[in-house]
Amino acid sequence: DEAAIVHAQQVLREEEPKQQARDELTKLVMVGATIEALEAALNRAKKANLSSEESVVAQAEALLRAEREKARLSEAVSKVLEESKDVDMGDVSALKEAKAALQAAVHAAKEAGVAEDSLRGAELRRRRLHNAVEDLRVRPLSRREKENGDTQVTTQMDNMTLQMEFNSTKTNYSFD
Repeated sequence: DEAAIVHAQQVLREEEPKQQARDELTKLVMVGATIEALEAALNRAKKANLSSEESVVAQAEALLRAEREKARLSEAVSKVLEESKDVDMGDVSALKEAKAALQAAVHAAKEAGVAEDSLRGAELRRRRLHNAVEDLRVRPLSRREKENGDTQVTTQMDNMTLQMEFNSTKTNYSFD
């Protein structure tokens, strides 16, 4: 009957774009996708009147939010990394602060699923900052040294000055 054929064609015109949108979203959700690809596919799904309550749409929207968060956190790592390049390498407090900021940014990015490869430069910089802190630090005596009767002969006066005591004579050394 002609009316049934017309109705079927109308249903096909409505449902075919929806199914194509479902298929595209399913593929993107399964393989992972860029923000741009997810946004484009979700726009096509919306134009096809695909309900946002459908499982695959919800999954794609969740993936899009996660990818946007990873991008935001990657940008935050890059910003903190760039800022850390201006830190005074002779200032222990500034080094510790820069190291902590970088460590927090990298940790948040890792938690969000940012690829470790893209964080390699930030991790390297964090290790360099850590080593710089260690280089500037005055090590306290170990328990064994104390038990052997050794005494502390160095005192860190500030971030730039070290005081050494030898035969009851104290001498300050300043570093820049």
